[in-house]
Amino acid sequence: PTNIDISNNLQLLAFFVEFNKLVILDNKLSPIEEFDLPIHIDKLANAGKDKIWIHNTDNNQLELLNLKNNKTEIQTVPLNTEILKISGNLNQLFVLDINNQLREYNYLGRLQKNTKVPMGTYDFFRTNNNLYFINKEGIYSHHKLIY
Repeated sequence: PTNIDISNNLQLLAFFVEFNKLVILDNKLSPIEEFDLPIHIDKLANAGKDKIWIHNTDNNQLELLNLKNNKTEIQTVPLNTEILKISGNLNQLFVLDINNQLREYNYLGRLQKNTKVPMGTYDFFRTNNNLYFINKEGIYSHHKLIY
């Protein structure tokens, strides 16, 4: 898979960008459902029951896609930068870009916060409502090197 979302440990998302295919797995890694996604998607994140956030590379927008009817429910305004990673849940979507910015969107796709992250950050993860950033120097929590 190109992208794996483990934000819900009972419903893992495995995205195969080369085939535009999303496979939903249970906690024993057995397939539950498969979906053929629209082309021009390079990143996705869980958004709750039967919905995912996607990054559409055609228009450089974030979209909330309903998997059951394959329709876009929400679109953000076009982004003016390259996206490195997205991560979401029922209420939020976090977007890391190449300019060391972490954008936080609400469930309606509205930008809530734009935070500068440590230089060279290429990944991040959330646990227990804490954000951790990863760059070549280590793992940061709120700009403090912790590992």
